[in-house]
Amino acid sequence: MSLAIHCDHTELVEISQLVRNPRNPRKHPEDQIRLFARILQENGIRRPVRVSNRSGYITSGHGLTEALELLGETHAPVDRQDYANEAEELADLSADNRLAELAEDDEAQLIQLAEELLLMRSDHDPIASGYTETELADILALAEQGGEEEDPEPKPDPPSHGSLLDLIAKSAQIDADEIHDYTVKVTSQKPLVWKVERAKRVIKLMAG
Repeated sequence: MSLAIHCDHTELVEISQLVRNPRNPRKHPEDQIRLFARILQENGIRRPVRVSNRSGYITSGHGLTEALELLGETHAPVDRQDYANEAEELADLSADNRLAELAEDDEAQLIQLAEELLLMRSDHDPIASGYTETELADILALAEQGGEEEDPEPKPDPPSHGSLLDLIAKSAQIDADEIHDYTVKVTSQKPLVWKVERAKRVIKLMAG
């Protein structure tokens, strides 16, 4: 193989002999496979293709297999594993896909990582991180702007004190003017919650 292998594996297997799992719901678009191939060229192979001894199907590493094919490699490092039954094998296949989807980025750490990767680009191509130089620069630029861009559509103003009282009055089928008559002494210095609770008590008295 022309690529360095840095991971433990059971054996090297001809890629033509590896069988894709027909039950795998995850599909890999061409752009992703090309990026994967670039990463492999920079980093070498850091994880093996996982193959079931039970069925002979790949349970993890479909994308890796395709990227190796794109690079013209003929063999892949394989880790063969036992599964008690089909359910266990399918669960492992699904979990491998699902867990990656549930991960979240720590924005502060991502910004720091982007800065460090750009500073070290003379030692290592940033593409090995999965990001292009432009994408890393965009992360830093966005951070300098204070985060995500504002929503172009203005958000509606919160309801005013009067409209809250109107809603309360409407729910009790009482005219809002009557509510205001009973709350005329409520000043704007009082907490809004106090005003709403006072209005509710007024409604209860009037409805009783």
